Amino acid sequence: MDTIVEMVADDILELAEDLKEIKILDEKGAVMLSSNNYQHFFEASWIHEYNGKFYFSYSMQDSTFIFYAIGYNPYGSFTYKGRIFNPFAGRNLNHSIYQLDNEWYLFYHDPTFLTSKQDLRNIKCIKIDYMKSGKIVTIDSYGIRRIAE
Repeated sequence: MDTIVEMVADDILELAEDLKEIKILDEKGAVMLSSNNYQHFFEASWIHEYNGKFYFSYSMQDSTFIFYAIGYNPYGSFTYKGRIFNPFAGRNLNHSIYQLDNEWYLFYHDPTFLTSKQDLRNIKCIKIDYMKSGKIVTIDSYGIRRIAE
């Protein structure tokens, strides 16, 4: 199978192949466990493909960051690479990454601009950039980018 689309069954409700456990590895190749690493996967996962690499992005419980790991297969394993987004308010547990007109965008939600109800969410979108190495440039508050190649 060459594309993610080919892995989806005809009814689009399930994968055409058996489900597999996704593993996120640290830089040394060890599986990242929730008991000893704050960057472990918790929820709100998303996979996209960029330049032949698969990017698994996700959120972690009790965190306001969106992390990512890179692999060469949509089933993994994936190696942790860092943060995509450092939000400035609330939690950003749900997101997606989408290409539009040769640019890549992060869609997410946060409770900024709210005065009383912090359980509401504002949908937002911000452009993301990739370094030559394939790493994603981390975005800080108000769109400030941190480049650390």
